[in-house]
Formats: sequence, C-alpha cells, structure tokens
Amino acid sequence: MKTLAYLATLIATTLSLAGAAQEQAPEPDTRPGVVKDYGDFDLDQWVYDEKRVAVGWSEKFPNANELVQTRGMGTAAYPRDLQFRDGAIECDMAGGAYLGISFRIREVDGERLSEDVYFRISGNQRPQTVQYYPHGTLKQEELHRPPYERPIRLIEQDEWFHVRIEVQGRQARVFLDDSRDPVQVIEDLMHDHADGSVGVRSWGGRFANLKVTLTEPADNP
Repeated sequence: MKTLAYLATLIATTLSLAGAAQEQAPEPDTRPGVVKDYGDFDLDQWVYDEKRVAVGWSEKFPNANELVQTRGMGTAAYPRDLQFRDGAIECDMAGGAYLGISFRIREVDGERLSEDVYFRISGNQRPQTVQYYPHGTLKQEELHRPPYERPIRLIEQDEWFHVRIEVQGRQARVFLDDSRDPVQVIEDLMHDHADGSVGVRSWGGRFANLKVTLTEPADNP
C-alpha cells in the first residue's frame, strides 16, 4: 500500500510540474531573421553583364568591396540562388544617372521581371525623386505620379547615401539615409509573383554593403 501511495504521489507531482512547465514555456523567438551579407559581391554566384559590371576595393568603406556598373544601358546584377519574399534590403550607393534596388527578381520566358526602386540624382532630367517601377510591365512614364514617384532631397553626383527597403506582402517602404520616416510607401506591388532574388540596378552606379534580411511572409498562418 505504501508503494502504491508513493507512486500516486510521484505521478501527481510529475503532472503538476509538467503543467507548471507548460504554463511557463518561453515565448516564440520573434527576433529578425538572419542577415545575408552580399557585400563581397562574389560574382561567381551572381547573374550580371560582364561588359558592364566590375568589383574592386572601396575607398569610401575600408575593408569592403564595391560593385561598379559602367555607364551605358541600364544593367542589373543579383545573386542567382537568393529567394527573397519578405524582409529588409540595405545598401549604400553613389553615382549614376539613376540607381537603385531590384527585388523579387525572376526570369520568365527570357524576360527579367522585378520590383524596382531607384533614385534620380543631380544631373538627371527628374532629379530629387524616388521611383517605383515594376520592371517588365508598365512604362516608367506611366508612373511619374504619386505614390509611385515621390520627391526626395537633392543627391549630388558621386555622393554616397544609404537606402533601406522593407517589404511585407504587397507593400514596400523605402527609407533614405538614417531617417525613421519612409520617403515612399508602395501599398500594391504590381507583379503577381511573390519571390525572387535581390540585386542592384543602375546607369553607372557604385554599390557597397548590400545586406538582405529574410522574414516570415505576412500571410503565414
């Protein structure tokens, strides 16, 4: 009888402790996703135009590389194995008639489709603007109006500036320099596909410190 009483007490104690442990279970980890650093611009792993893209040491950022796109036709460069849906993209950039970021890049029937955000700087026909452009769909001039085109501060030729783009579902928020307020908010990204690579695009731009943070999609249960 003593043995049975002991076992009953042991079981009750174990169940009680298990319930307490369940009640005190840690909260789910909600920290941002892992940051993928593409600042080395390892072109062996990239898709790019060899005639218009080069990589070298940066004078602006010690111990960092720069990706340089020569002037001429607009060109893009991006890692071939990256699948970005939601998250954040950060990069430093300078120079070029326009320069910016392409994301959710996907090749369809030999055509590159992507969501593009680029900046027009001093010397451009439409300086002091940031432009959203769904590459492969509409013409740029069809989007020369809010919210697709917005005014920004004047960026001088060869001036380095920092860009951060936060993407969640069909929304993209664009930040310039270290501002906490976006210079542009796109509420309805126009492409149907929801993921793809991330890269840089310009007419003669220079890029450094490209980092991509992946997060869980907004429509995950």
